[in-house]
Amino acid sequence: MFWGHPRWLLFQDHEEWPNIGRELKYLWKYQLMPRNRTTHKKHMYGHGIGRHTEHELFSIVLKDLKALSTFLGEKKFLFGDEPCEYDCAIFGQLAQLLWCPFPGSPQQILMKGELKNLEEYCYRMKDRCWPDWERCILGDNVPITSFTMCNAADPYIFKEE
Repeated sequence: MFWGHPRWLLFQDHEEWPNIGRELKYLWKYQLMPRNRTTHKKHMYGHGIGRHTEHELFSIVLKDLKALSTFLGEKKFLFGDEPCEYDCAIFGQLAQLLWCPFPGSPQQILMKGELKNLEEYCYRMKDRCWPDWERCILGDNVPITSFTMCNAADPYIFKEE
C-alpha cells in the first residue's frame, strides 16, 4: 500500500499545487520533484514494486485498501473500541492518503467513496490521539515533535497492556 502514494505523487502532473508560497513551489516543482523522482524510481525498482506497471501497482494498492477496510469493518479501531500500536501505524499510512496536499489520488478517492470506513477511522484516530491536530499543523510556534503537548496524566498515552 505504501508505494502507491509516492508513485502517484511523484509521477503525475499535478495541475493544482498546494499553497506553499511561490519560492518553495518553484523549488519543489522544478528542483526537488525531479530529483525525488529519480531516487524513488530506483528505490521502487529495488524494492520490487517498481517492476510493476502503473495499473498493476494500483491494483495491488486497491486490494490492500479493500482488505484493510474489510478487516476494520464496523469496528472503531482495528481490534475493538480502543486504539493500539497497529492503529498508529495504519493511521500514519492512511493519513498521508486522506490529507495529501495534492487532492485526487486514486487512494483518496476510494477512501472518500467506496471505502468510507477508512476515512471515518482516520477521523476517529485523529480526534482520539491528536485533539490539538490543527494547532500542531497550523502553528502557534509549536514544534510537532514537542512532548510538552502530551499530557502524561492521560491514561491512553502510556497505557500498559
